[in-house]
Amino acid sequence: MSEETKKAIAYERLTSVLFDNLNQNTMNTFLAMIRLMNRTYNLPVNQIPSKDMNLPEQLQNFKKILSDEIAEIDDIILNNEHASDIQAKMAAGNMDEIVLDAHTALADLLADIVVYCFSESLKHGIYLPAVLHNVMVSNFSKLGEDGQPIKDETGKFLKGPDYFPPEPAIRELLATLWADAERGDNGSTH
Repeated sequence: MSEETKKAIAYERLTSVLFDNLNQNTMNTFLAMIRLMNRTYNLPVNQIPSKDMNLPEQLQNFKKILSDEIAEIDDIILNNEHASDIQAKMAAGNMDEIVLDAHTALADLLADIVVYCFSESLKHGIYLPAVLHNVMVSNFSKLGEDGQPIKDETGKFLKGPDYFPPEPAIRELLATLWADAERGDNGSTH
């Protein structure tokens, strides 16, 4: 099969997945797109935690990518005057081009971070939707005795008296995946 034919087939598959995602917009189609992206860019797609990855090196690379993405926040706010202008316009209900541009950049930034996180999770064989479920269950345990959220000055949720961490459930999830790998069902593709 020629390179041109391979590219045409890959483009057809990508178009099909993108169309499905647009119409259905589900977590499954999103994950399918992330898998396709990883395979297209020759990144690992593992269904279980990968034992052969250089974890410290991979995490340093991931940290650099996320740091670069997070630095884009500076591009959104530009400077204090610009940020004040956006805030004033939003408070007045004036959703003009400046406000729309800022929110478009923010949406792109958030989406890029989510895509990088999901892509990274596939490299390590971590099924992120299950991990997110465990984190969300834990987050709901952060409520105060009165059932109300406890927040710091930045809006971060603080731990309430009934808080339980997500790590034990995540650890159990990963242990189950490792056990499956020990039985020979590794599901890894590179």
